[in-house]
Amino acid sequence: MKSFFVGLFFLISTLYSEAQVWNPGIGDAIGDVHEAVNFLKQFETFGKKVPGSQELQNTSDWLFNYYSDLGYEVIRDSFIATSHQQMNIIAKKQGLTDDFIILCGHYDTRNGPGVNDNGTGVSATMYAAKVLKNLPSERTVYFINFSGEEDGLYGSGSFVNTTLLKFPGTLKLVINLDQLGGTLEQPDNDKIYCERDEIQSPSTNNLESARVTDTITHLAQIYSDLTPVVSYAYSSDYIPFETKGYVITGLFQYSQFPFRHTEHDSFSRVDTISFMEAVKISTSSAIHFAKIPKFIGIKEVESQIKCRYDAGLLEFYGIPSDNYSYAVVDQTGKEIQHGKTTGTEPLNILKLTPGIYWVMLNSTQSNSMYYCKFLMY
Repeated sequence: MKSFFVGLFFLISTLYSEAQVWNPGIGDAIGDVHEAVNFLKQFETFGKKVPGSQELQNTSDWLFNYYSDLGYEVIRDSFIATSHQQMNIIAKKQGLTDDFIILCGHYDTRNGPGVNDNGTGVSATMYAAKVLKNLPSERTVYFINFSGEEDGLYGSGSFVNTTLLKFPGTLKLVINLDQLGGTLEQPDNDKIYCERDEIQSPSTNNLESARVTDTITHLAQIYSDLTPVVSYAYSSDYIPFETKGYVITGLFQYSQFPFRHTEHDSFSRVDTISFMEAVKISTSSAIHFAKIPKFIGIKEVESQIKCRYDAGLLEFYGIPSDNYSYAVVDQTGKEIQHGKTTGTEPLNILKLTPGIYWVMLNSTQSNSMYYCKFLMY
């Protein structure tokens, strides 16, 4: 479990990114993402989920019951497409304001169980909904699983043109999750696409999309082991939002997936390690953009202290003896090590590559905080 202090002092921003002091506790809030793998396995058992099928209906009922059991207000948002009635499943998390974000992933499939396309996006949405349930947020959050995506973005299109117009507040951002699984025996499962709006009609939403997408790349660097690669949005459920001028972004796997839209899109083809890392990104993004006050109010740091690193040992100077939790983080905010110390004995630090590192200490008794910086040659 990552420390309370993950990335506390990393103000990471670029021309378009959202200036951030990384929120303490997000790493812990993400929790055990193995549960999302279990959602994937369940998703596979429902089989091929095409319009008009019992399998699609069973999946819809499963999602409705899942969000309801978590305690959410859940809406079955019906529409007609390809001569069939279909359902978008919408779970609402009320925030302190009606301004809202959407985290979405479609659940219909084509020619097979669609575990990667898009059981992975559905499972990531389900997991984020569980994590955020008891975290009061400034913004309202809608967790949406669309149907009709594979046949022409019908579910998201219907939602944008009808249901969305009835929602109070202002839509601030759509985060679309589509095909997050990585692929076994394919290269590049250690990367992920972070998709921004590069469509020129309209172009008024492009700059803000670039900013939030850049923010998500920073979240990926800090809270996951995947390398983010910026790409462009296309052919998924964020497009109906984009054409109406809303701000969008998305996640999509980097590695090739040769089993897309076939009966072989099964759990056995998914790189679950890559998938779990993608779940960390989607969940931390939902937490960040929902604006959780618990993680926005950051305790002021007591003071900087001196420390010396030599031969794997880190010594502190000028710090009172106490019971401390500590975390060692690198220049990207990635946590390298955490644990407990009294502050008086040297810390045995794991092998480090050359670079600059920070150590942050929080007293469990006096509520004081200290930090120091050291260089590894």
